[in-house]
Amino acid sequence: MLADVDVEGAERAASELDGDARAVRCDVTVAAEVVGAVEATAAAFGGLDVLVNNAGVEISKPMVEHGDEAVDLWITEFGFTTCAPGSSFWCVSEAEQAEYTEAAYRIARERWPFVKAVINSNLRTKGTTPEDREAHFGLLRRDFTPKPAYEAFERALSR
Repeated sequence: MLADVDVEGAERAASELDGDARAVRCDVTVAAEVVGAVEATAAAFGGLDVLVNNAGVEISKPMVEHGDEAVDLWITEFGFTTCAPGSSFWCVSEAEQAEYTEAAYRIARERWPFVKAVINSNLRTKGTTPEDREAHFGLLRRDFTPKPAYEAFERALSR
C-alpha cells in the first residue's frame, strides 16, 4: 500500500509496481488519515507486516512564516508503547522502543535547534494489562527494572 497526500501520484506509482500494489490518501499530520491508511491496508492485505514511515514535515518553515521563529518548542507526551503485539498497530517491541527512542532524541538534538525539550510520556510502565497501549510507554518496567529503551535514552542524552 502506498500512502501519500498526493493520492493520484501514489496511484501512478502503484500501477508501475508488480503485484497487487494499491494507493490510499494519507496526510501524516492528520491522525484520522493515518488510522484510515492502516485500516485500509489491513483490510486489503489481511494485516500489516511492515510499515515504512518516509514522510517529512518541515516544522521551522511555517514557524518563520508566522513570525514564530524565536519560539522554543517542547515536545511532550513523547514515546513508543510496548503493549502486547497485535493488540494495537501502535505497539512495538522493547528492542524497537529502544531504537526509536534513541533515534528520535538524536534527531531532535541534531536537526531541530528550535526544540528545547523532549519529554517522554512515562518513566515507568504504569499498567498491568498488556493490551493497554497507554500504559506501556515507560522506559522502566513496573518493577523498576530498565527496558532497553532506558539505556538508549541514556546514550542519547550522553552524546
